[in-house]
Amino acid sequence: MHQWEDNGIVISVTRYGEQSAIVRFLTEEHGLFPCMVKGALSKANRGMYQPGNLLHIHWQARIEEQLGHAKGELLQSITAELLQDGLALQVINAMGALVTAAVPERIKEKELFILFSDVSSIIKSIDYDKTRLMRSYAEFEYALLQELGFGLDLDECAATGRKDDLIYVSPKSGRAVCREAGEPYKARMLALPPFLKTPESHAEMSQILDALALTGYFLEGWVLQPEGRKMPDARQRLLMQINSSIESE
Repeated sequence: MHQWEDNGIVISVTRYGEQSAIVRFLTEEHGLFPCMVKGALSKANRGMYQPGNLLHIHWQARIEEQLGHAKGELLQSITAELLQDGLALQVINAMGALVTAAVPERIKEKELFILFSDVSSIIKSIDYDKTRLMRSYAEFEYALLQELGFGLDLDECAATGRKDDLIYVSPKSGRAVCREAGEPYKARMLALPPFLKTPESHAEMSQILDALALTGYFLEGWVLQPEGRKMPDARQRLLMQINSSIESE
């Protein structure tokens, strides 16, 4: 019998039978891990197995390659916050959909687990605001590229080697380009938001949208399309909501 215990965030829940479900967890030590959870959709457990919630998981299977069965103990719930906040719900749905589409199963992705946990903590925090939440989401997408082996090279200009005034990213190479070298080609360049290079810098919502345009371009072109996949609808809905909220202000 193979078994382990770990902390995991609920990513998705797919009904299996009347009350059971296949639950995908993003775990701290075991990566993206699908499990059979008996009674996950029962009245007693339905509130526990909701996307975004953090659980302590007990998993076991006869052989390691099997789907296996899991039981969870609730550590942190953000269900109430998601029901009250449409943006927070869209963020959690988009993160879960991207992880499901892009991340291989059963490979340790502790950095993604930490970043997902950070977003959940922001949603539960007293001083939560949408700019802070969306910045954390953009940083999650940036880290996802890195964790999958498609990290962007933002340290110096691809054309001149300069380390200052980097305001563009080449859509071909994923490397930073300085203002002087990129100016003649700016219509084809992607914007480089300062906060992706300098974490302590302030970020406006317009810069966060630039970051999402940047990460989305490479997630789609380098990660998803080669595998015959497309950008999840949940991410598209999140961007639509953000743009709509900006236009209404």
